[in-house]
Amino acid sequence: MLSTLASQPRRAALRALAAALLVAAGCSCPPLVESYASPEDTLLAWQAHLCRDDAPGEYGCLSAGFQREMGGFPTYHAARTALLQAEPTTAWLFARADLLEHVTASARDDAQGRARLSLGSGDERVDVDFERESWLTVDWADGRHESFNQGQPLAALLGSQLGRQWLTILKPPLAPEQLAEVRGLHLEGRWKIAALSGLAPREGPSP
Repeated sequence: MLSTLASQPRRAALRALAAALLVAAGCSCPPLVESYASPEDTLLAWQAHLCRDDAPGEYGCLSAGFQREMGGFPTYHAARTALLQAEPTTAWLFARADLLEHVTASARDDAQGRARLSLGSGDERVDVDFERESWLTVDWADGRHESFNQGQPLAALLGSQLGRQWLTILKPPLAPEQLAEVRGLHLEGRWKIAALSGLAPREGPSP
């Protein structure tokens, strides 16, 4: 848990900012761009949803593993509200339109599909961890586009032998008759938030 600021007046001001952040801020919100192409893109998408008080949208920026760790959406919503109220520095950072200018350190391991962005203000620091998930988008003949988290790293889905290459599709299960309705497949890596300093479910038994 991050330590709080020593200055009481500044702390009070930041607490007020934290409360304001939980209410949609209209045109003052950063643009909402749904992109998970990089950790920075995902962080900005999460921040834009947060500014609009769109908790389901925020939740969609979390990795599947982090969602399970949080214990579901209601627990996440309560935990992030408590975090912003208790940690004024965190709230101040995520209310900044120039959020990426407060990145003090970054690390990225493409082979492992892991990354971290460290955000800072004075002596305070907030670490945001990311993991890259493999998502398959199916284009159907009727114009629908559906995306599915494959639950495995990209390397585990691609295979080759004796000059032949193949893609293993884990989701959705496709019956032979459904394959005729598929017009396109697009496999991509999406960076999702895997951990955030101070954001954890409250201790206690699951309901």
